[in-house]
Amino acid sequence: MHAAIFWVVALNQRDKKDFVRVGESTYFSGLYVDHSNTLQLTNPGLKAKNMIPFCECCTHTLNGKVFGTE
Repeated sequence: MHAAIFWVVALNQRDKKDFVRVGESTYFSGLYVDHSNTLQLTNPGLKAKNMIPFCECCTHTLNGKVFGTE
């Protein structure tokens, strides 16, 4: 079993994701370790303001910011 950190940090290139869901409507940017062992954002251009909620009943957030804001 992998530690919880690997839900967000990809262990290899094929597991990289732009974002990961960590709760019912809580998302965080995906991360990976590059070839020089530096932690990187999988998609640095991903912003909450560009995300659309999947339903109207929940407050969806990306990195603590409500979808459609900032």
